[in-house]
Amino acid sequence: MLGNQLGEASVLDATGGSGILAFEAASRGAEPVLVHDKDRRVVGRLRAAVAHLGFEGVVEARWGDSLRPPKLERSFTIVLADPPYAHELEPWVEVLLPQALEVLVLEHASDKPAPAAPDGVSLSTRRYGGTALSFYRRI
Repeated sequence: MLGNQLGEASVLDATGGSGILAFEAASRGAEPVLVHDKDRRVVGRLRAAVAHLGFEGVVEARWGDSLRPPKLERSFTIVLADPPYAHELEPWVEVLLPQALEVLVLEHASDKPAPAAPDGVSLSTRRYGGTALSFYRRI
């Protein structure tokens, strides 16, 4: 879907949680990788994992609400988001799509339709049981 090698892609994992998406992106060559979470304890664990896995200087963990992000100093090639399934999806697309230079990948419940793509963006969705991945790609 995104490829095994991410080369020089920059990645924002907007809903950090375990950090698995950020660490997977870094292991495939993405740099820099920013992982964002609104739980300070999670951010502390993510920072410890960054050090343990040897991703210092590649992966950075920051605290904050992804729906009310501070002004980021850059946009990212790829933005990944896995918001809680109970959340409305439109705000996530509205806030995060402007940060994506190439693609926003939104994970959501497969019974929830993905919000429509704005002009200049294509949308494709793949379903895997109760989970869906929607890809918003700039054209």
